[in-house]
Amino acid sequence: MAGYGRWQRALLDAVNDHEVVGLVGAVDRHLGRHGTRSELTAARRAAGRLASGGRLVVHRVRTQPVEGDAGGGFVVISQPGVALDQERLQQAARGAIPTADDLAGTEPERLAAGHQAVQAVASIEHAAVDARYVQVDHLLPETAARLADQLEPGLAELVALGQRLRRRSRPKRDRPRPRTRD
Repeated sequence: MAGYGRWQRALLDAVNDHEVVGLVGAVDRHLGRHGTRSELTAARRAAGRLASGGRLVVHRVRTQPVEGDAGGGFVVISQPGVALDQERLQQAARGAIPTADDLAGTEPERLAAGHQAVQAVASIEHAAVDARYVQVDHLLPETAARLADQLEPGLAELVALGQRLRRRSRPKRDRPRPRTRD
């Protein structure tokens, strides 16, 4: 997705993960928090640019007030060519997206965690590439010692993250049932 801006990439990721999604929900999941007015405006503009290029479709959806929701006008984005009825657009506008079979958390939590993990791993990969080119022999001994001390806690966190990711990727094993006395 070279050549696309931050919000264009985020919106394309959202419609790749889900055929249809509310713009506000896509922004919130991307950020892991509620988007600010300027972030939502930037995302709406990015959606318009992507729609003019045929990469996604922008729908303006008006929802009726229901209990706990005032209703109003919302922007929903979808993949081109997806058949949508009014009910599905309403659900996307309200943020109701079908969840995966995995019950690790709610959809927004799962997507935010996934995005955070992807960004962390990408940062680690970039740091690893940079580390290859560090000319340690040119550092002062006290600088090398200070950097080594600073690096150790971070490395421990990376090892722990790798272990948690490995554990999470394995299917749950059947746990032995406790024996009962006859």
